Amino acid sequence: MIYDQEKIHVGTGEDGEIYTVHAASGMIEKNFRLNTAQISCFARMEKNIIFATGSSSGIYELAPRYHTAGKFTSRIFDARGLAVWGKIEACEEEAAGAQTVFFTRSGNTFLPGEEWEEWKETSGRRILSRAGRFIQYRLELTAGKDGTTPSAGDIRVFYQIANRPPAVKNIFFGRDSEFEKVRKQAFKPGEYAVRWDAFDPDNDPLEFSVSCRQKNQPWFVLEKKSREPFLVIDSYRLPQGKYEFMVQARDLPANTLETAFSVSNISRYFIIDNEAPEIRLESFQDDIALIRITDSLSVLSIAEISSHLSDFTAIGPVDGVLDSGSEQFRYNAAQAGYIHVRARDEHNNIAFKTIRLEKK
Repeated sequence: MIYDQEKIHVGTGEDGEIYTVHAASGMIEKNFRLNTAQISCFARMEKNIIFATGSSSGIYELAPRYHTAGKFTSRIFDARGLAVWGKIEACEEEAAGAQTVFFTRSGNTFLPGEEWEEWKETSGRRILSRAGRFIQYRLELTAGKDGTTPSAGDIRVFYQIANRPPAVKNIFFGRDSEFEKVRKQAFKPGEYAVRWDAFDPDNDPLEFSVSCRQKNQPWFVLEKKSREPFLVIDSYRLPQGKYEFMVQARDLPANTLETAFSVSNISRYFIIDNEAPEIRLESFQDDIALIRITDSLSVLSIAEISSHLSDFTAIGPVDGVLDSGSEQFRYNAAQAGYIHVRARDEHNNIAFKTIRLEKK
């Protein structure tokens, strides 16, 4: 290492590399590489700097002049997505007769390989390399005939990440306590939530529209624009039946009309049921009451009976399993003139009926 008029020359490495450090700006300039020897020492000879090498035993002079041509190859830049390349921009100092030429190459692997394309010269600084995730540029500098040298700095590569489509999945319809905690508001009677999971690989904000339909019926829109991944609806506004829901997601807020994506997903069928089950006495004979409880849309969840309107007792269906919307129940009603039956379906619709028992 040797100090030379606010510059420090440093020799390093196995290949005889010499760098110049500019004290004022902190800029590091690579002068050259010998490729054959280590730098062993520096010395001053009049106004010039000389240095000696070890293994090849040579003495060289650092002359105060520039090379007539030089190349600089950048590091590999990761755009973190498929990118369309624009222009390459640099702050250049013009010199008569000198030339500054940019080349680029791109690919989709971190290290250049067979998948990468060959170097291409830019056209008016416009990058001609194909779209890809990674890019590298090379700068070739040529001095003018009178020795004037070009320079370039503050190099920038312009690009646009190709937009990727969002995704919608796991559409759910119902009422659950966890959602009430997130919403910080309890469900009102008849309210249900349509919820879904949405993801955008570019982290673009999304807009959602929600539609529903009964089987083989046209879609009708419940919500056109929502920024939240849920919609609370009043089920009393809809006819009872089986519904499927379609959620459409658009990333237009962060993209243009030409590049934005719109994707949709359709749920399985969900039931909207706001009617209570129907209770009726089928027969009463030998003190045994046969009771039929029917629900047109939902599976029954519980049936209870009492003869005194005080203690209700759960009873099981004749077939042993509550697994449908129509079940028969048997009850021994000896010495009872009336029985009181209560039933609830899986959508928490409750029915109550008092039945008078008459022996025939």
